[in-house]
Amino acid sequence: MDLMNERTQAHQDLVAKLYMFYAEAGLECRDWPFDLLAIKSKTYLLHEVKTVRPNSLRDERRRIREAIGQLAYYEYFDVIPKIPPGSRVEKFVVLQREPAAEHVSFLKSKGIGAIWIDSHREIQGDESSLHTIRNLVRASSD
Repeated sequence: MDLMNERTQAHQDLVAKLYMFYAEAGLECRDWPFDLLAIKSKTYLLHEVKTVRPNSLRDERRRIREAIGQLAYYEYFDVIPKIPPGSRVEKFVVLQREPAAEHVSFLKSKGIGAIWIDSHREIQGDESSLHTIRNLVRASSD
């Protein structure tokens, strides 16, 4: 299988995992034109999923730059105009493994969370991202 097909399959697997996680917790999920938008009340979790070559900081850097641009674009053109006033949008870059600490810090400085799927296929992330997600999921299951 070539690199493009591997990336596509890994991307689809990540999106499906997140979709199921949120749907099982009772959140509404949408997946077009963005990778995933999970909705609970007036909170919108916008996700951009990126696959990264193993052990390639250069590829990770490039993919995170792409994700930031996509999140900004989707938020401005596809989410904000269509949601009720007073809603909030939380943005996340999602990777198939933990990114470099410098990238997590950079994303946080831009108001973007970092989450990833660990070797046990569990959702992990920086502390504030996990806090946001867990509180929203917990509120849905109560």
